[in-house]
Amino acid sequence: MMTLLETQYPAEESKTKMFMMQWIQYILDTCDNVPQVIESANSIH
Repeated sequence: MMTLLETQYPAEESKTKMFMMQWIQYILDTCDNVPQVIESANSIH
C-alpha cells in the first residue's frame, strides 16, 4: 500500500467519510472492469 502519512485533506462536513480500504472493497464488489471503475470514480463529487 502506498501511503503518505503527512497528507492532510480539507474537512468537508457535507460529505460522507470513507476509509480508503472501504472504497477499494466497494469498487471490487461493484465494478466488472476498468471503465466502470473510472465512471464510478468520476461520479463522486
